[in-house]
Amino acid sequence: MKLRNLLIWFKGVLKKIIGLVPKEPAVALSIRQPWAELILQGKKTIETRKWATKFRGEFYIHSPKTIDLEACKKFKIDPNSLVTGAFVGKAICENIIKYHTDEHFMSDQKKHQSGLYAHKKSKFGFLLRDIQRINPIPAKGSLNFFKVNLDSIIPQK
Repeated sequence: MKLRNLLIWFKGVLKKIIGLVPKEPAVALSIRQPWAELILQGKKTIETRKWATKFRGEFYIHSPKTIDLEACKKFKIDPNSLVTGAFVGKAICENIIKYHTDEHFMSDQKKHQSGLYAHKKSKFGFLLRDIQRINPIPAKGSLNFFKVNLDSIIPQK
């Protein structure tokens, strides 16, 4: 772990000082509204999925055009107030939890905001930290974690 951190630091130094390291594509994850909004508000710090990932690190939160209207009712969120079809924030995926039992899943309920019904589909929890809202950047999403070249979608000043 220390070697990885040293390499990341060294790469950052090279990038800042002499620009020798080419930009790598950013990573993003599409999360339906209102779940993305709950993450941005700090009310949801675990994103549940039915698949695991080896990815750890910073990623952009993409909000697809489809909205979970049932969840909007549950959390009393006006669907018309939600940004869709855009990158809306970023976070760090710090670790992954594998939920083996309903009890284990429900012990984190305040962090993932899902009911027991979701455990039938969601067996993994992505622990999120350093969550930040960004000005929306219109873009299409994709399945799983996906790479995106931010230079091609962020307007240049």
